[in-house]
Amino acid sequence: MRKKLLIILLTTLVFLSAVFLGGATVYRIDAVTLIAHDVSDAAKAEEQELVARLEQSYKGDNILFADRSEATKLLAEFPCLRLSGFKKEYPNRIVVEVTEDPEVYALQSSSDSGEYYILGETGAVLGVRDSYINRLDGEKNVLLQGVTVTGDRGEVPTGDARFAPMLAVCAKLSELLGGIRRNVICVEALTQTPDGIEIPQTIFRITLVEGVKLYLYAPETYTAEKTQAGLEKYFALSDVERTTGRIAVSEVNGELIVTYSAVDEFEK
Repeated sequence: MRKKLLIILLTTLVFLSAVFLGGATVYRIDAVTLIAHDVSDAAKAEEQELVARLEQSYKGDNILFADRSEATKLLAEFPCLRLSGFKKEYPNRIVVEVTEDPEVYALQSSSDSGEYYILGETGAVLGVRDSYINRLDGEKNVLLQGVTVTGDRGEVPTGDARFAPMLAVCAKLSELLGGIRRNVICVEALTQTPDGIEIPQTIFRITLVEGVKLYLYAPETYTAEKTQAGLEKYFALSDVERTTGRIAVSEVNGELIVTYSAVDEFEK
């Protein structure tokens, strides 16, 4: 009886092993398809490298156990490309979908290299290069000046307390203007020490495409409100007024004060 049970057990094990090995062969990944929603020639070159890396990582693996974690890990080396889809096509193909995140800002690095951090909409570093020209359309990215930060690709730079409110101002500008690159040339952090005050005050100077400059005083407080109030004043200007002068936004005891002057006294 024991001998018969042992034979049955061994037969079952052999059968299961054959099924497993056969399944492993059938479900072994032999193709990786990359679907890319790109907008620039530079992205197309990166995608060629990415698909080669994906094939190297996934080919030969069992599709039943494959997941998006390896693709996510690889894409960390391509900050402009974002994983937007991962699908298994049985028995032996995976489909990876990526989208290019467009460049928006340029920020000079804290080193003496003359290079710029190229940032996406969220402020994350997409690359570092010696030009702040947008790689898609050849136009300039919005230049961020007056802050000193450091950061790695794929991360939002840190090191200057004024950088976070600067990004918040940029996000509000983009929201209200329907996109920031078409309307803003640069956002600059300045420092001023008003008469009778010992602590220096931060000012953001925003140069709009038409020529008028928007000054936000102490932008780390009432950030969104000051930005919106300044733009409402801008929208109320005539076409001629928008070509010169300054809009100043400050706050006293919780009340916003917004003024326009045809002459930019700050630059005198």
